[in-house]
Amino acid sequence: TESAKRETISQGLAKIAENVQSLLTDVNCIGNTAARASTILTQVAAEEAGKGFLLVDYMRPYREVTPQKRAQHLKSVYDHLARGIYVKYYETCPGPFVELESIVDSWRASHYLDGPNDVDWIFRNEIEEDRERELYVDLVSDEQGLRWQSPTDHWKRLAELGCLETREPPAICTLYLLMHMTGLFSGNALYVMAETWKNVTIASGTSYDSYLPINKAFVAECHRQGLLTPTTTREAALNR
Repeated sequence: TESAKRETISQGLAKIAENVQSLLTDVNCIGNTAARASTILTQVAAEEAGKGFLLVDYMRPYREVTPQKRAQHLKSVYDHLARGIYVKYYETCPGPFVELESIVDSWRASHYLDGPNDVDWIFRNEIEEDRERELYVDLVSDEQGLRWQSPTDHWKRLAELGCLETREPPAICTLYLLMHMTGLFSGNALYVMAETWKNVTIASGTSYDSYLPINKAFVAECHRQGLLTPTTTREAALNR
């Protein structure tokens, strides 16, 4: 049933929050003493938060979402690229949805053209390439011919450039932990979310600001039902 599904998703969202918090705590303990490990753990935490928000959006089926699209969306929870797109999206400043659709579509592409004339070279998907370059040894073919690409070489170059340092927690992690600690991922809150969004139509010509009243209505209804923990702060979420 939908009720059982909500409770299952809610439990998963809580476990994901626990994991994100644990990873960020490890990052804080490591600091710059092992910047490579710190950066990788931060990346994993961000992907976990991306997974969580994919599940949240699965529970927010606005009017245009068919059962087929919803099932396809659920499968993307296990996809590294989909999680990476969510991470990158949460670092943007939302504009008109038609612009965002174009940007996200470009992030989905398996390859893209770039260079001095914008068409000189073929590159792999940037999100997948960045992730794998930092984690795995790969055999690649480029203008240098066939060669092995090693994370060790990548991290050495970053160290030489002075780019290895502890970063602020990604925006997606901060928001995810705040929403979790505020109580917005409980089974009852997810029900309110679904009811608030079920008759909404997402139009390409509109912007994020157009839907702020819906998000505010969701939070207000959760507050009215006593579902929220109002004392949560950013610092509390990150240092719990």
